Parts: sequence; C-alpha cells; structure tokens
Amino acid sequence: MASRILIVEDDVLVQNLYADHLRSGGHLVEVAGSGEAGIDILRSKRFDVLVADMILPGMDGLDLLAETRTFDPDIGVIIISSLDMVDPAVRAIKAGAFDYLVKPVDPETLGISVQRCIEYRGLLWENIDLKRHLALSQAGARIAAATELSRVYHLAAEAVAMHMDAMLALVVSDPVGQPMVRSAVGSGPPLDPALISRLDEWLLASESTIELSSKAPPALRQLGSPLCLQVPGPNQALCLLAFPGGKRHFDDAAQRAGHFLVQHIGQALQALDKLEAAQHLAFIDDLTQLFNGRYLHRVLDRFMDKKGSSAQAFALLFMDLDGFKEVNDRHGHLVGSELLVEVAGVLKSCVRDGDIAVRYGGDEYVLVLPKADQETALKVAERIRGRLEQHVFLTSTAGGIRLTASVGVACYPQHSSDKRQLLDLADHAMYRGKKDTKNSVYLAASKVEA
Repeated sequence: MASRILIVEDDVLVQNLYADHLRSGGHLVEVAGSGEAGIDILRSKRFDVLVADMILPGMDGLDLLAETRTFDPDIGVIIISSLDMVDPAVRAIKAGAFDYLVKPVDPETLGISVQRCIEYRGLLWENIDLKRHLALSQAGARIAAATELSRVYHLAAEAVAMHMDAMLALVVSDPVGQPMVRSAVGSGPPLDPALISRLDEWLLASESTIELSSKAPPALRQLGSPLCLQVPGPNQALCLLAFPGGKRHFDDAAQRAGHFLVQHIGQALQALDKLEAAQHLAFIDDLTQLFNGRYLHRVLDRFMDKKGSSAQAFALLFMDLDGFKEVNDRHGHLVGSELLVEVAGVLKSCVRDGDIAVRYGGDEYVLVLPKADQETALKVAERIRGRLEQHVFLTSTAGGIRLTASVGVACYPQHSSDKRQLLDLADHAMYRGKKDTKNSVYLAASKVEA
C-alpha cells in the first residue's frame, strides 16, 4: 500500500522538486505552502509522514509539529532547516521529529529519510500489534482457565473494557428473553453503583441485539449504542455488551479484540460444563445415581462452616434396610443391587427438591434436609418408613419382595455442631431401632413408635 506524505514548504520550486521525486517512488504526495494550510489538510486526511520546513510564514515547523501531535500522535515527522545548528535540531527531535535535515537537501536524501521513517513506523506498529495480541492472548487464557462461572463473567467484562477501550462492558445472560447483567466493568469515570445495579431494568432484547430503553437515565444513554457480541455455545444465552462512550463506534481492531474474547469465553464455558459434569460423576453413586459419601461430607462441611446469621438448621436421617442380607442370600447379589436402585427411587419420591439423598454404603442411606427442624425431620422419616413398608419391590424380576427400614434422626445444631458426632448420633439412633423393633424411626436419644 502506498504511503501518504504531506510536504509543507513555502518555496514552490522546492515543493515540486520533493513531491515529484517522492511520487516517482510510489508515494501519494500532497503539498501545502504554510503551517496553517498544512494543519487544515492534516485534520481532514490521514498521512504517514509529514515533511515540514523549519521556517514557514506564520506557524513555523516546530509549532506545526506540536500542533499535529495533538490530534495525530502517530505521524512520522521530518524537519528540514537551513540552520546548521545543534539547538534547533535537538528541540525538533525532543518534540518528536523522526529526522532533522539541513538544507540544501537533495531529493534522494529526502527519499531515503522518508523511507527510513516509514520502515521505522512499520516496526513500531508491528511491535504495538504484537504487544496488543500478547495482552489479548493472556486475557483470553485467564478467562479460559477460570474455574468458577462468576470469575469468567468478571474477567470477560474486564477484558472487554480494557482491550476494546469500552466505557462500559457488560456480560448479559439470556439475551433473547429478559436480559440479566452478570458483571459490569467500566474503563471511564465511575458510574453511580445504583445505576449499575438497575441496568437489567433498562435493557431491551430483540432477536439479534440489545439496546438501552428510552427510559434509561441520561448518564447511561450517553454511553452510546452498545456493540453486542454473542458468545458461541449451544444455548446462545450469553453475550457481551460494549458501550463506546464518546466514540461513535468501535474501530476494526477493537471489534476484532471483542470477537477474539468471546471465542475464549465460549471455550471457558464449555470447559466449565465439562468440569461440572466430571465433578457430578465424582459425587454420584454408580449404582443408585444418588449422591455418594464423598458428596455428603462436602455438603455437611459447607453447612457447618457457616457462622452467625448465615448458619441454618438442618436434619440428618440415617437409614438402614431391615433384612437386606437375607435378600442377597436368597435371590443373589444381582437382585440385591436392583433392590437398592428401587429403594433409591422410593427415597426420591419422599423428599423435597432441595433435600439431598445419599447412598452411604451397602444398604445404608443418608438424607440431609436443609432448613428442617426436628418435627419436620420426623415426619419425613416416618413418610419414608411407611412408603418402604407398603412398597412391593422387584415384582417383575423376583416375584415381589417386601422389606422395611430403620431410620435414625439427628438435628443440627440441636444434637451436635460436630459433623462426625452428628453422623454418629443418627447412626446410633438407627441401630437402636434395629436392635429393638426394626421398621421404626428413632430420634437421637428418644424413640418415635412406628
């Protein structure tokens, strides 16, 4: 691509001499006879190199250089002067000039200086692009490595605000229904947190975009129309919104950065889905598809770790099947395993959605009932005991089997605030029932008749 060069020189003969030579080298050249005329041209068009005489009518070369830097800091500048002195040369270089040439300057020398300036600027831009790409890649890697969904949301908004230079970046879920802001990060002056907290109210979603409604406060509407970047994924339920602020729109580089980031966010979400699936398998009993003992201890640790007002009561039910050994001895272990699966189905039908059913080992089951007091726990335990007593198991494979269960109940923090002790209390209550009547519900330290 040809480079664009502006020559600001009040001597028309010199103007033409320099311009003709540079044009013969394949450059696009324009000329101006004064600093003011040069500024007008520079403000209306983009140039790669400015060649300016030091002494000009009105605005001199250094003033022209300083003024140009205010609106085009990346342009390469070559100053030509008849003053063969160190001081003006030093001032020109300090002001940002690439080169300082002393008259008389033959066209070939100017051509060499211009070419060196273009090549230098090319290297600078390559270096800048490499740094930007490296920073962008590092941001994408941080997003992809996040192991919590909230962390992915925050890093995504942070990266969009930084690498797209967005005044406000939002991560929005369910973009085709009721948009919900998951994270908000700004690169400009801080916005009122009260506005940020109510952003959901002012986002309107259509099939392919999201906009601020007309009811949004002026402080938000001044951020401009957002660029909506859809995060790739099977459910298409997440997007990034980047608000340009004072800019009318995002340039190509910013949009490329945004599309690069959404790809990494999509990868991070896929990785989290796989991680969640792997964790789910690690906490699930292979036979019954209930939770396993590892998950039980994790849940109890989480519940018991809460302090103060965040702590909440829960109940623990420890259940053992009565006579399960005889089933195995009579029908075999395969039938016994089928029976355990069917028992798990009965347990699921007796508890709430938020309750946690666990196969603890063998024919032992544990249920955790969040926010359940002693009275509720006893009712649930009795419901389970009664359902098992009435149920006929394996009617198609073993001709129908009946069995009962003994259940022990302990409550947190009423009976204990220690995990191991709470499990032991529920276990001992269950064994008291097995040694007594079986088919019963026992509360830690007291019996409830079946």
